[in-house]
Amino acid sequence: MSIAFARRGTMAAARRHAISGSKVAVPGAGRTYFGAVVESSTLSSELAIESRETYTGRTYDLHLSYYAWTDALNFATGSQAALDVIHGRIPQISWGYGSLDLSGILAGTYDTFITQQATAARQFGHPFFLRLGIEMNGGSESPYTQQPVSYIAAWKHVKAIFDSQGASNVSWVWCPNIDSKGGVYTWDDYYPGDTYVDWIGVDGYNTSTYGDPDRSFGTIFTPFLSHFAGRKPLMIGEFATDSSFGNAAAWITAMGQWVTTNADTYGLRAICWFDTNLSSTGIDYRVDQTGPAYTAWKNAVNLTIFGGVG
Repeated sequence: MSIAFARRGTMAAARRHAISGSKVAVPGAGRTYFGAVVESSTLSSELAIESRETYTGRTYDLHLSYYAWTDALNFATGSQAALDVIHGRIPQISWGYGSLDLSGILAGTYDTFITQQATAARQFGHPFFLRLGIEMNGGSESPYTQQPVSYIAAWKHVKAIFDSQGASNVSWVWCPNIDSKGGVYTWDDYYPGDTYVDWIGVDGYNTSTYGDPDRSFGTIFTPFLSHFAGRKPLMIGEFATDSSFGNAAAWITAMGQWVTTNADTYGLRAICWFDTNLSSTGIDYRVDQTGPAYTAWKNAVNLTIFGGVG
C-alpha cells in the first residue's frame, strides 16, 4: 500500500471511529459500511486486504477476523486489529464460531479468561465489533446450536463481565444464520434482548453447493431485515455468491443496487463479504472469482451508499 493511500485510510479512521472508548458510530441515512474478511493462501491477512483496497481505490470500512473461543483476543501493536485502525478500518471480531462452550461459560470456568479479554478490549480503546458465537441457530455443526436458553444466558454472562471491566468500546453484534439448517427454533428464540445487543446481524450465502436455489441478495435477506427493522442497526455479517449459478458479476451489481435502494428502509448499516476460496468444498467466494465479478465489486464498493458515516 502506498503511503498516500494509507494516510487516506488513517484520516477516514479519525472521522469514523469517534472518541476512544466509545462504540462504533452508526452511519447516517444514505450510508452503509462495507467490508470483508479476505483470506489468501499466499498473503497475510493485512496484505490480502490491502491488495483489494489497492484495486478498488479505497479503504474498506470493516475488516473481519476470527478467533476460536479459547483464543486470546489480540490487540497488541502489530495485531490485525491494530493494523486495521492504522489503515482506517473498523475491526470486526468473530469470537467462538464452532467452539463456544456454553456449559463452561455458565459454570464460571472461563470467568478469569473472559475478564482478561475484556481488560484487553478496554485497553485497546478503539471501537470495534464483536460477534459472539455466530450462527447459533444452525443444525449440528457447532456445539452451541439448538440451545437457545443456554446461549442467551452465556451471552449475557460474557457481556456482563465485559461491562464490569469498562469495555465500553465494544459493539456487540448478535448474528444468526439466515437459514436454520434443520434447526427447530426461530431467530427470536436466540435473541438476548435489546439491552444486551448493539447491532443485529445475519449471515447468508448464494451457492448451489447445498441444494439451495439461485437467490438474489434481496431475496436472501429481506425476510430477516423486515423482521428486525427498527430494533437496532442491522448488519449483513457475512455474505457472498459463487459462480455456480452463472453470473457472479450480475449478482454483485444487483446487490449494490439493492442496498442503495433499500438500506434506509430497513436500517441496514453494514455489509461484510466473505472473500475466501473454500477449496475443501469447491466453493469460491472470492470477489475476483472471475474478471467481470472483480470489476463489478470495484464498482459496487465505490457507490455513494458505501461512503461511511454521513
